[in-house]
Amino acid sequence: SLTGAILVFVHELHHAIGPPLPLHIETTDPAAYADLPLAPVVQQMIAENPEAVPAGVAIPSAADHAEDPDHFIYFFEMHPQAQAGTGDHSEHIEYYFDPQTGAYGRESDAVDIPAWIWYLHANLFAGFYGTVLLGIVGIAFLITTDTGIIIYGPFMKGLVFGVIRRTVPLRLFLADIHKLVGVSTLVFNLLMAGTGILLTLGQLGVNIYSYSVIASLEIKERPAGTPKVDVDAAVATARATFPDKHVRWISFPGQLQGDHHYVAFAYASER
Repeated sequence: SLTGAILVFVHELHHAIGPPLPLHIETTDPAAYADLPLAPVVQQMIAENPEAVPAGVAIPSAADHAEDPDHFIYFFEMHPQAQAGTGDHSEHIEYYFDPQTGAYGRESDAVDIPAWIWYLHANLFAGFYGTVLLGIVGIAFLITTDTGIIIYGPFMKGLVFGVIRRTVPLRLFLADIHKLVGVSTLVFNLLMAGTGILLTLGQLGVNIYSYSVIASLEIKERPAGTPKVDVDAAVATARATFPDKHVRWISFPGQLQGDHHYVAFAYASER
């Protein structure tokens, strides 16, 4: 709860104490970046890191520029070979780039306090296994909250809300405080437990879906002579398929979806 409360202001924290971005796009016309090719600069970054595999590229929108022009930038992520396709992103290489000029810069090694707080909150610095552990803790928290309602609900109905008996033994006095705090924060506790479970174990669900449903669609053996397409072809196909949406993220082959597929994530253009 403490780190989550801090992360409500993560945007402001990045501005105040986060390390500066290695690159910044100065533009008053973000729409001019909509159809720029990404492959040339992406291939340069891949060539610099032969020990890693490309994971994905983030494509900003005009709405992103309107919200925060100082952070309007393209983002490219790579993972070590050993992590490819595992869902573990604890180690990664991050680049920021400008497809118009071809300039790019690698993420600074400076301490990023907002990112440090985020990893503590999301996975306790333990990667995928830390995320699953927090999901299990969330389930336990949800169960204890629900059982508290079942056990103490009938008893609380016989008391005025907020009453604490002061002439009883210390154990009963503390039990009254426990019940009062529990019922006062009931909605908050249920919300935190429920959304925490979805956010943590959701990645496990994505992994299962990727290894089952998406993996079943993969071409197990590429026919001889079949050309490989670059990221620009994947972006163009996604935009043609969803003309009313903004393609936000392209996941490269070799991730959870298999060795031969790109995956595009898109959202409504007005966002």
